[in-house]
Amino acid sequence: MDCNLEDYYNNLDKIFSSAAPIYDEKIQANFINVGIREKEVDSVVSRYKEGWNVLEIGCGTGEEARKVINATGCNLTCIDVSKGMIDYSSEKLKKFGLGDKFRGVKMPAASVESLDGKFGMVYSFNGALNNEPQLEKFFSSLERVVESGGYFITSVRNRLSFAEFLVDLIRFRFRKLFARIGGDLAVEVVGQKIESHYFYNYEFLGLVPPSFRIERIQGLGIFAIPSISEKIKAPEIRAVLNKMEVAFTSVPPFNRLGDETLFVFRKI
Repeated sequence: MDCNLEDYYNNLDKIFSSAAPIYDEKIQANFINVGIREKEVDSVVSRYKEGWNVLEIGCGTGEEARKVINATGCNLTCIDVSKGMIDYSSEKLKKFGLGDKFRGVKMPAASVESLDGKFGMVYSFNGALNNEPQLEKFFSSLERVVESGGYFITSVRNRLSFAEFLVDLIRFRFRKLFARIGGDLAVEVVGQKIESHYFYNYEFLGLVPPSFRIERIQGLGIFAIPSISEKIKAPEIRAVLNKMEVAFTSVPPFNRLGDETLFVFRKI
């Protein structure tokens, strides 16, 4: 992803800030997105240790933060490059009576080292790291802010999406198919385009410092992708797809062929 960093971050800020008021509604209307986000939140909640401070990178509207705080009672710091998203999530958490547990900070992921203290749990979902052009700097900083024995859990957009590959092949959308495999895409957010980089699993794993041991690789959106959710109307078909997702989410090679790949790392 070749770009002027300041211009790129400013563009992300502008686009995601404009998306903040409608983002939750858009996600909740998509049953595939809802299922993916439930699995992501569960990956954090199930590994949380009482007393840990938690950091979310790319908090968006604060929906995941709300669920994590409700489930664990943790103190949670959220960073996001979008001021609009930080403001929106802060107001949301206050409305739910969780404002004292939440701290929002506007900054890119690469600047995470400037935060005070260390964290037992750091997570980043929904492709936030696909939009961070300074990943080497981010991982260098991450190594310093995660406690020994703590977790880093993240989901990133995958170059090889089983379902999307089949859909594009059937529809003869070869340009779109090869663009995703190529890795660099212009992704639409509320009608505007942002430059994003998708990863092969091995490519992303090669960026992670050796002090983080991989514990789990999980596929998200293996058999159904968010872009086709509106075409799947029948509840019976939706139920079957959800069961397939659960059954194959950690089964090789399907765990590496989702729309997103969820990685669970533990710092040694």
